[in-house]
Amino acid sequence: MRKIINDSKRIIQIYLFITIIFLPIVGLKVQASTGGLLDGVAFDHWANTTGTFYQKFTKVSDNDDTTYDTLGPNGRDDTFGYVFPSPVTIGSYRYLGDQSSWIKMIIYKSDGSTVSVDVDQSGVITNIPAVSNVVSIRFFNMQAKITKVYDANAYASNYKSYDEATNLSATMTYHSADLAWSIPDNPNLIGFKIYRDDKLIKTLDTIENYYLDDGLSDLTSYKYKVTALYDDGTETAGIENTFTTLEDPVVKKVLDAKAEAVSYKQINLSWTLPRQNDFHHVNIYRSDKPKAKGFFSSLLAGTIVKAATEPTKIFETNGTYFNDLTVKPDTSYEYTLTTQTVDGRVSDGTMVSADTPAEPTPVLKTDGNYTLDSSGNYVFKWTEPTTGTVKVLVDGVEYKSVNASLGKVVIPKSDMKTNIWGEPNVSMIPVGEFGTEGKEVTMGSTLFKSLKLPFQSNDLVTTIFGVLGLVAPIILLTLAIYYFKPIKRVIVNAASKAKERSLKNE
Repeated sequence: MRKIINDSKRIIQIYLFITIIFLPIVGLKVQASTGGLLDGVAFDHWANTTGTFYQKFTKVSDNDDTTYDTLGPNGRDDTFGYVFPSPVTIGSYRYLGDQSSWIKMIIYKSDGSTVSVDVDQSGVITNIPAVSNVVSIRFFNMQAKITKVYDANAYASNYKSYDEATNLSATMTYHSADLAWSIPDNPNLIGFKIYRDDKLIKTLDTIENYYLDDGLSDLTSYKYKVTALYDDGTETAGIENTFTTLEDPVVKKVLDAKAEAVSYKQINLSWTLPRQNDFHHVNIYRSDKPKAKGFFSSLLAGTIVKAATEPTKIFETNGTYFNDLTVKPDTSYEYTLTTQTVDGRVSDGTMVSADTPAEPTPVLKTDGNYTLDSSGNYVFKWTEPTTGTVKVLVDGVEYKSVNASLGKVVIPKSDMKTNIWGEPNVSMIPVGEFGTEGKEVTMGSTLFKSLKLPFQSNDLVTTIFGVLGLVAPIILLTLAIYYFKPIKRVIVNAASKAKERSLKNE
């Protein structure tokens, strides 16, 4: 048990040692800043103030922040530096150390004067008042402890940093994004640019840390980017973040609603569903009225235009279309579509309308022949229509109506009437599904079929009576003129005889 405790203590001690040694280098930059006056030079390392040369430092100038040279614990005696081939100007420096000691940088000028700087060891390029005619530079370890040096460099001019905004956030509503960010501490900053989905939407010429982007669509993700603007025209790469708008509390209506009458008995509806998380279904309401006719046609026909019916719910669906197969011909229909949520909230209605055409006039297609069944009954057939009914007339009187899909009708011989030619006096009228009547067709007349007359027997009778109506007055007038003298003679003779009888009586 004592061994386990001792081993545990040893493990903790090792862990603390590793933590103390390596913690200072956590977060070091991997790549040093290049382009300095000391890139790749070999620094001289002096071990004491008498100038005893110790070794060359090369790792602090290799532009690699993972390598280092070590300054020993010799207090002010441990230094490293470099003599420039010719005088230079220094306006900034960069020093990356483990920050376990106090480092001082001494700049030596050609006139023998010096400039002393307490070094920032964080690795950030630090500006200093420009020093000209510099002949050498030297770094001093001011404390009696080991310190690691990862990078040391100097630059000819002041370094200008271009810091980014940070902490981009947004407060979202269903129609807006209220953006906010942290402003970098940089004296050269003059403003910001705001991008939405990679398109510039606003340039801020003042240093502000907020912007309200309004007029957005709900339940939509937007990518925002904020770039920093600097006084020399530089625009940074920017910081990005994506935010999603909330759902609009108002129930959304369907989109792109359409109604199309594809036939006299069908209207197709279609629409696009709204983007609504709690959407449940679409309600479909319908009202109808006969299509309006012209004034004179309505007057002559004595038509009374009916008022539109009240909207009636006919269907509900969570889909994007509905085919209405319950419409009538020659009618105007108005549909109202509403969306409904899971909790029963309903949107405003979206209205569409369509007019059905009139029902086509049906045509009876038949060869007009008939056959006799085994009982001597008359069988008449047709190939069209196949919908609606066929009205059967015997001797000009409606006998019965049969379903057109049967394609035939049987008339008992006892019910049959014949015409003057001895043929069955039968005709048929096709009737559409909605009552539209077609042309009457005479059946079974072999005489008229062989003559192939372009009219029906009833047309012939009507024409004869029409001709008689025109000719009869002329015939009567001719007869009157022809018989006028004989009739006059009879009347005169009758009058003379009557007068003679009257005189005799006196």
